[in-house]
Amino acid sequence: MKIALIESKLDGKGGSQRQALSFACAFQKLGHEVTLYTIRYDREKCFSDILDKLRVVALPGGFSAPRPIGIFCLGFLNYIRYSRAESDAARRLALLIDRDTEILNAHDRIGFRVATYYKNLIADIPSVLMMSDILTKQWAAWRKAQFDPAGKQGLKRRFFNWLVDRYEVRRFILPHEGMMTLDNRTRDWARDYFNKQAVVVRSGLNIEHFSFAPRKGYSGKRVRILVAGIFFLHRRYEDVIRALRLLVDRGYDATLSLVGNYTTNYEYRAYQKRLCRLGEDLGIESRITFSGEVSEDDLRQSYHTHDIYVSPNHLQSWGLAVFEAMASGTPVIVSKTAGASEVLTDGDNALIVNPQSPEEIAQAIERLGNDPLLYMKMANSGRKFVEEQISWERSAKAAIAVFEDVMSGNV
Repeated sequence: MKIALIESKLDGKGGSQRQALSFACAFQKLGHEVTLYTIRYDREKCFSDILDKLRVVALPGGFSAPRPIGIFCLGFLNYIRYSRAESDAARRLALLIDRDTEILNAHDRIGFRVATYYKNLIADIPSVLMMSDILTKQWAAWRKAQFDPAGKQGLKRRFFNWLVDRYEVRRFILPHEGMMTLDNRTRDWARDYFNKQAVVVRSGLNIEHFSFAPRKGYSGKRVRILVAGIFFLHRRYEDVIRALRLLVDRGYDATLSLVGNYTTNYEYRAYQKRLCRLGEDLGIESRITFSGEVSEDDLRQSYHTHDIYVSPNHLQSWGLAVFEAMASGTPVIVSKTAGASEVLTDGDNALIVNPQSPEEIAQAIERLGNDPLLYMKMANSGRKFVEEQISWERSAKAAIAVFEDVMSGNV
């Protein structure tokens, strides 16, 4: 099978880039021919070790966003200009896709446009979208409001979002035959938003990259806590900081390391500054380390040098770092509204807590400290679960099954 995998941004290190590249490599290992198509490409800033194994076709000149115009935020006019620039780039990239491609697999919003233009301009071949999140303005605004009530939008902005989504969905999402999601919740939302039956195909993991270190629990009340991921609002890192304060009040010598990019985006920087202020207000800033974006080797080392990994993410579709920690032997605490929780078992390979609950996070950390047998059980069963259930080969086979169904018309 000849697959065109479209990920519009390969100029940074994020979960979407790692996912797309890992799928491409896994497809190749299964004997399929894969080409990656992208608009923004910087090999050195992305996962160069993975990219070296793949054929990549990048848009010459990349993409330059037009500058916003107007003294007062002329949202609609600026949207039209930006959308036209995106569409032009997507159309040009579509023209670079090999003519003998058998199926299109787009992994992000601009990728959906590329696939649509190929179907309209070149050949109406089968296409499958990877809908990691519901990529509409209305859904994004709703989710953001869950974390920042002050960010609720007025009637004009909601109407603008509705108008844009109505066009985007009809033009660039509905024409595609298949859709995949990473979790059950997003699958159900896809049905409600797009009236499409999506198939859950979860991300995998290269387990050989993560060495397992047997654990006996942490000594006394000294505990080192780790979280990792780009500084999106839905990470809910503030819940772990508040849990840290609770643990200190209960006599724990607890520290927290936050690993992840917070410098390349205004919202990331603003969120990190807010977290810094929270640590200062709670009087625990000296116990918190913001490590920023680290190398793959340093990240793997971090899993071994910390006692517990916490994923407080709220309304997130998956959570790859959870399984990286489990593969390393680090017990994990996971929010019920993180997609990873759908496949985990509370008290066996993870402790699952309610979202936005610092108290439950603190209690889970205390539970692991007070029960070394549970700690060791979770360390071992976590590794075993990842070995048996989480692999890119497994994920790629599930995706190929979706491709084959779409190509045969069985959708």
